[in-house]
Amino acid sequence: MKIQEPSTQVPIGHVPRTMKITARNDITRQCSAGDIVTITGVYMPQTVFSLRGTGLTQDTYLEAYQIIKEKANYKDTNPSEEMMERVQDVKGTC
Repeated sequence: MKIQEPSTQVPIGHVPRTMKITARNDITRQCSAGDIVTITGVYMPQTVFSLRGTGLTQDTYLEAYQIIKEKANYKDTNPSEEMMERVQDVKGTC
């Protein structure tokens, strides 16, 4: 899998960060494209041999052990009343 941070958490002018995830067995069915998830796992190195003359290169990935679905889809997120109050307070101070 490949995950990407939500656009609301990306600083203006930056590209969203992505990360490769390796999931095995039953946890592969716990999320689908567009879901907001929390993943617990181990950050692992992966050695890759390149035939382009660069030799061995290192890549990294996250070996997932637990996937918790926070929201079914990013479009389905509903802000809480507390969050809306904070947004209103920020709007009033600008």
